[in-house]
Amino acid sequence: MGNFAERIRSAAASLGSGGAVMSVKDILDRAGVQTYRDKKRGWNAMRDLTRSGELRRVDRGRYRYVGKPNGASKKQAVMWRFLRMRRMVTADDLIEVSGASRDYVLEWLRNLVRHEVVRRRGDGAYMLTQAIPEAEPPMDEAKAAKLRALRARKKAVGSALREIGQGFEKLAHLVESMEL
Repeated sequence: MGNFAERIRSAAASLGSGGAVMSVKDILDRAGVQTYRDKKRGWNAMRDLTRSGELRRVDRGRYRYVGKPNGASKKQAVMWRFLRMRRMVTADDLIEVSGASRDYVLEWLRNLVRHEVVRRRGDGAYMLTQAIPEAEPPMDEAKAAKLRALRARKKAVGSALREIGQGFEKLAHLVESMEL
């Protein structure tokens, strides 16, 4: 979707914050659509957003903005279904079927090996070890812990930068008062 679709997306996101229901007319008005030709483009963009899962149709001509779906989890779901179906796969198979990068696929497979869901064979293929695998793949707890720690550090740096900024403002006020 191009620039026009981005206008529709941002209009829907701003109107639909907090899960509000909005009409097609509201979205097109917020996006600044005026001509009939642009309205048709807007309807097509809204159809695409609905198909992608960003907009959810509540009623005829009424939508709710739910946000962009997580692409990484979609790729994982495709890889997991493929692995369960084939029971033995290579990294190249998963790359081809999911469209994920080689690094991402190998990291995902390493996580499954760590959780003893698959084992690596000598020829580089990965084989499912469970007779009846779980419905969902196991989560990578180590990666989740790293991300939590990273977010905490980022928050601490942000608060430190705010304090530094406030200190500079106080210093500027002191210098300003001394000049008078």
